[in-house]
Amino acid sequence: MQSRNSGEDEQGLVQGALFGAQSLAQAVGGVLFVSLYNLPVGNGQAALTYGACAVFQLIALLATCLLPKGV
Repeated sequence: MQSRNSGEDEQGLVQGALFGAQSLAQAVGGVLFVSLYNLPVGNGQAALTYGACAVFQLIALLATCLLPKGV
């Protein structure tokens, strides 16, 4: 979606940035959620995993809503 909003001379730069962000998210996300999943279930700590997922989904929703319209 972002590559449609950039000029022809910036297409490669945008694609590279997107793939770099995707690789970083895959590396960090795996470690983060495995550590959250392995927390003890007692004392409401299981809600931390679901809360973290909800926060990340809200961030993704906000980022999607902020994309320029009319593309």
